Amino acid sequence: MADSLHQSPTYIFILFSKIYFGEKTTVRKFTISLVCVLVIFMFVFNPNNQLMNDSWDRFDLWDAAINASTNPFWGEGTGDYKLVLNQYYTTHQMSHFANESLNSHNQFIQIYFSNGIIGLLAIVILLGSPIYRSFKMGNPLGILIFFPFLIYGMTEVFMGRYQGVVFFAFLSQVFFSFVDSQRLNHYNVQMK
Repeated sequence: MADSLHQSPTYIFILFSKIYFGEKTTVRKFTISLVCVLVIFMFVFNPNNQLMNDSWDRFDLWDAAINASTNPFWGEGTGDYKLVLNQYYTTHQMSHFANESLNSHNQFIQIYFSNGIIGLLAIVILLGSPIYRSFKMGNPLGILIFFPFLIYGMTEVFMGRYQGVVFFAFLSQVFFSFVDSQRLNHYNVQMK
């Protein structure tokens, strides 16, 4: 399956950054509108402006992973999810997905499928905590670092590859170290 949506998080990151660094209200409104349009159209058109089946395949993959889950609370397990998902593909006339042993192509659905509601809650906290702290501190850099993970997670399973896990862990550590140093500096200034 062609991964033509890989560029979308980059485009959304650039447009989302315009929201925080733009100075005029009309620029912000235009940027927000443009982001919404981009998000809608990234599922319909590929970079060559041809109607693509890839996005519809992703909807089928998402639907299959949700419906194949027999244990919504605990999930199918990180070791068994491929077997269960491939069996579902085979029994529901989706053997072309089973032949390629495709995952759900959505980080959140994949976590729900393999780790259940508990895992989904954990990944939402893991991704949402830095964004929430950034909003609370008024730190747009943290939002700009972690928001693309939310967008990318809608079309790929980045935590299913070691590169994604290492990259996310590295950025998380850098971010939380930065937050802690800012908090310590703020505390030291107040003590003087």
